Amino acid sequence: MKNWKSILGICLVFILGGAAGGMITARVIHKRMQHILHGGPQVANELIVNRLTKKLSLDAAQKEKLKTIVAETRTEIQEERKQIAPQVKATLGESAKKIRAMLNPDQEKKFDDVIAKFKASSALNDK
Repeated sequence: MKNWKSILGICLVFILGGAAGGMITARVIHKRMQHILHGGPQVANELIVNRLTKKLSLDAAQKEKLKTIVAETRTEIQEERKQIAPQVKATLGESAKKIRAMLNPDQEKKFDDVIAKFKASSALNDK
C-alpha cells in the first residue's frame, strides 16, 4: 500500500519538474525573441555574426569582415523591399477586397479590426 504512494509521489515530482522546466524555457525563448524584435537591426546583425563566428570558428579579422557583409546585406534587402513594396501593397489590397466580398457584415467588421491591428503592428516594425 505504501509502495504505490511512493511511486505516485516520485512521478508527481518528475511531472511538476517537467512542467516547470517547460514554462521557464518558454519564458526565456519569449524574452529572447522580444529582445531581437525590439532591438532592431543591430541586435539581429549581432546575433547572426555571433552564431556564424562560433559555428565557423572565425578569427577576429574574419568576424569584422562578416559584420560588414551582414550590414551591407541588410541594407541591400531593405532597398529591395522598398522597390517591391508598392506591388505587395496592391496585391494585399486586391486580396482584402476579395475576402471582404465573401463576408457578412459582422465578419467584415472583425476583418477590418484584424487589418487595422496588422497595419498598426507593421507600422511599429517599420521604424
